Amino acid sequence: MALVALLIFTLTAATGWYFTRTPNFDPSQFGTLTFGVDAPYPPYEYFDDAGQLTGFEIDLGNQLCANLKLDCVWQVTPWDTIIADLNSGKFDVIMSSMSIEEERKKEVSFGEPYYSTPSVFFARLSDNIAGLSNRNLAGKAVAVQSGTLQEIYLQENYDSTLQILSLPGWDEVNKAFRSGEADLVFTDYPQWEGEFMLERVYEIIGETIRLGDGVALAFRKDDVQLRKGMNEGLAFMKENGQYEKIRREYFLYDILVK
Repeated sequence: MALVALLIFTLTAATGWYFTRTPNFDPSQFGTLTFGVDAPYPPYEYFDDAGQLTGFEIDLGNQLCANLKLDCVWQVTPWDTIIADLNSGKFDVIMSSMSIEEERKKEVSFGEPYYSTPSVFFARLSDNIAGLSNRNLAGKAVAVQSGTLQEIYLQENYDSTLQILSLPGWDEVNKAFRSGEADLVFTDYPQWEGEFMLERVYEIIGETIRLGDGVALAFRKDDVQLRKGMNEGLAFMKENGQYEKIRREYFLYDILVK
């Protein structure tokens, strides 16, 4: 008991952290926390010129672990198997732009949302696509990452006259569009903003679209105390300005779920 009390006091003094909100969470039981992540998916997670994994979520997760005095390890894993890999014990938590969604709730427990950005369709300016109706997109092909809310949206809102190219990762989506295999891309707004908008030969089609209830950490269902502790960790970062500082390095606008 004295050791636990000393641990709580030491972490509180060092970081301003207040474990009184989660008295049953003992970070010392982990030592090293392993995050599962699908990369690249800029600006959230990607490899820099030196081959180091970086991005908004990487910085956020590393700061969260530093506050908790935990070592962070990032394990890159395919999106299509990321939930199965979590539940099989390959890592402790998913931090990989996973949107809160009802079907996923059957397999994982979500933490509190820590960001939300809209989705957009974009295409080549020269294609002059007039809108997003089935009639406007008839005969077109749209590239989308498989297993995402964007893919579900396309399947539920368009008929067979639109070809849906469901691809395993962002690199494949990017290549399909740039090669001309796809006429449009449907993805998160930051993918448009961070790369294609700057080239000035593409345009957003229609309005932005909000999908899901925000992005959150995903945990195994029985990791209740870890989920509570990480929720408190993110709440602390939002309160002390660490979240906002990291956000400004990647986004010019507010992405926090209100």
